[in-house]
Amino acid sequence: MHGPSTIIIEQALIGALLYYPEFRSQLAMLPAEDLSDATAKRAWRAMTEMHAAGRSISPVTLYAAIGVSMDEHDDPFAIAMDRARIGQKPEILDLVDGVRNEAGLRRLGHLKAIIEHEIYAQGARADTVVAELAQELSDIEASLLPGEETFVTHEDAQLELIQKLGEGDIARRIPTDLTELDQFTGGLTVGDFHVLGGSSSMGKTAFATQVATNAARAGHGVLVVSLEMSRMQLSVRIASEMLSQTDQATPYQKLTMADQLPNDHYEQVTRHLMANLSEPLCFDVRSSATLTDVRVAVDKARRWLASKGLTLDLLVVDYLNLMQGSSQHRGNKVAEIGEILRGLKAMAKREQVALLLLAQLNRGASDRDGRADRPTMAHLRDSGEIEMHADSVWFTYREAYNLECRSDLDGHDQAQLAMVRNQMELIIGKQRMGATGYVELWCDLAHNVIRDREDLKPVQEAAE
Repeated sequence: MHGPSTIIIEQALIGALLYYPEFRSQLAMLPAEDLSDATAKRAWRAMTEMHAAGRSISPVTLYAAIGVSMDEHDDPFAIAMDRARIGQKPEILDLVDGVRNEAGLRRLGHLKAIIEHEIYAQGARADTVVAELAQELSDIEASLLPGEETFVTHEDAQLELIQKLGEGDIARRIPTDLTELDQFTGGLTVGDFHVLGGSSSMGKTAFATQVATNAARAGHGVLVVSLEMSRMQLSVRIASEMLSQTDQATPYQKLTMADQLPNDHYEQVTRHLMANLSEPLCFDVRSSATLTDVRVAVDKARRWLASKGLTLDLLVVDYLNLMQGSSQHRGNKVAEIGEILRGLKAMAKREQVALLLLAQLNRGASDRDGRADRPTMAHLRDSGEIEMHADSVWFTYREAYNLECRSDLDGHDQAQLAMVRNQMELIIGKQRMGATGYVELWCDLAHNVIRDREDLKPVQEAAE
């Protein structure tokens, strides 16, 4: 079904494209299926093909292409073309958005019919219906997003580059606040898809939460989607890192045993934490997530940050191996991972956020005794898919781990452990716009602290 206003918008859009050749790049931005009128759909498909082939587009050539005689037709597109010619130059993006919006409303109307059918079906299960509707809504949401301009001339691209060079805005980046790493990589690029890999106990979650809190302290809106830890586990890690900069430094494990904290220590810890409640950092905590779940969380974060006059700049997802693909690929792990990675990469670009995804290494990264090798791209689970989609891939590695997991340390080993206990390597395995290599960092995982290596002084735990 479609009303008169829908047809008028579609005719106005096609008329504008007939009269203004410079608007015809919009043909790639809208699928013909989004138009409701049958003739308009055929005209849109024909114009798209003609434009791609470099052929002349006019009412005469258009009607010849769709097999409609102008004598037998009211010639609505020529009329619309005349309106475009004699009126003010139309806002083409508004027309495209209008058609896209009408298509979305029609899909929602269809969804209503599906709901009514499903909920009255014999043996219907609410959870199944909700899951199906969530996928339908996700598809509708994706259809409402503006298309991406795929064609550009060398001249236009260079002019855009010159403009951005003048503005100092070629790529917006979120600094990690780790000096050497930011110098090496520029930080986390907005719109790019970054992957952080590491074995268990190598500090990848500590690194990710440190980067998230650093970004929030710099005024960037940050969302952490955690599929591994509870909100309380996240909170104590962040609190421990925060307290490490005060005279009340407390390991996060000790914070989880609050009943054992002396009263005066509890009061001072509370005072410090209460003074740091305004950072633009939020969480979505669940045991697993689909792409739709992440999109919903992003929308909630955007609304909350907008109420503070801020935008969402950094999205952290912890971690890949706990995400779920759609039912279409259920049981096919490779296809499922590919779908998730493509979806997250598209999300980073569409939402204009720096997206940092944590990923586990495969078992080949450790030997039988649990000792870990320095990680490479080959150690990532589903490494082929990750390497293909990620704009950058980083790894956390601590030599101390190989000593910490041993029970037979002699004096020499103990001395070696003392030397490397607070050392972390951040290995850059892939960087689309730069070199690979590694950066040495300082870490104190008991307090969830990652710093520049110049800060090589241990955190002094508060006396009890």
